[in-house]
Amino acid sequence: MPIRQDKAFLDAMANKEFLEKARIPVERVNGPVIMVSAGDDGCWPSEVFCEMIEERFAAYKHPWPVEHVRNPLAGHSVIFPYIPINETVVTHPVSGLVMDYGGTMARNARAGRESWAKITEFMRRAPEYYAQGAAKR
Repeated sequence: MPIRQDKAFLDAMANKEFLEKARIPVERVNGPVIMVSAGDDGCWPSEVFCEMIEERFAAYKHPWPVEHVRNPLAGHSVIFPYIPINETVVTHPVSGLVMDYGGTMARNARAGRESWAKITEFMRRAPEYYAQGAAKR
């Protein structure tokens, strides 16, 4: 049976001391941020992680735009649009474990297209964001 790795991350996150030590200090980011998550990510809880990052930015009053593109029905394989998503169950290249990455091929492909559109729009606006950020300093 394929396994889902996301549950191991969620279990480990119950240890708040460990969680704080493992956390990336996102409050040091000096620029706009866009994140893409999948609600059915079987690899790791990407939606939960992105929400934690959003909370951290809010707590530190991050002066730059932060956007979280949510794909509630997609799995881990949300990638560039128009690249075939051939499988949602894969053999991990390092561990050899059979992994359930979540979502369906159709949902993951749709999430890739929709996310890419939002990412490209975000990047199109990046010069405007940097101009606004410089004015705030």
